[in-house]
Amino acid sequence: MADLESDDFENCDLENTDLEKNHSIDGWLEKVSKLDLNSINGIHPAIQLLNDAPQVMFGPVITDSQNEAIAYWVELCQRLEHFYQQSGDSNLAFRYKQFCYSKIQTLAIAPEQDEAVKRWCIKKLELQIISMLEFCQQQAKSSWQEESQHLINDHVHFMQSINHQNLSLGSVIRASH
Repeated sequence: MADLESDDFENCDLENTDLEKNHSIDGWLEKVSKLDLNSINGIHPAIQLLNDAPQVMFGPVITDSQNEAIAYWVELCQRLEHFYQQSGDSNLAFRYKQFCYSKIQTLAIAPEQDEAVKRWCIKKLELQIISMLEFCQQQAKSSWQEESQHLINDHVHFMQSINHQNLSLGSVIRASH
């Protein structure tokens, strides 16, 4: 009887944890949907939402709400990048590009991540690194050219660390049997 009660509590805890995860993503999505990013007044709430995104968003993608939240999160990053670039703050604009890149990396390497999500992440990372390199090339200071080289090296290292995955072929390097 004690084992049944223990199992019941464990199952209950798992259900509550799943409910809390979905609820926090849904609550975050509701706040994002009310955000007006076309207004200067929407910038500070956007920054807050970006930083307060539920951490469960960046784990294995298992729900439609999570997919939607990730898409909104990436869009928030891109809008903030654009806002700060237009405002003349290249450093802050670039930091949002880096922040987005790092979170997509987190998604790509999440344990038990769906293969389709991994491929999406890899594709998004490739687009993001190109955007970051173009950004660096457009800057006048030579330090941006150095940053560009660091980006290339870091991206190559990251891609190697995830077993040389290719979008259409899966793993490029195969172990010999």
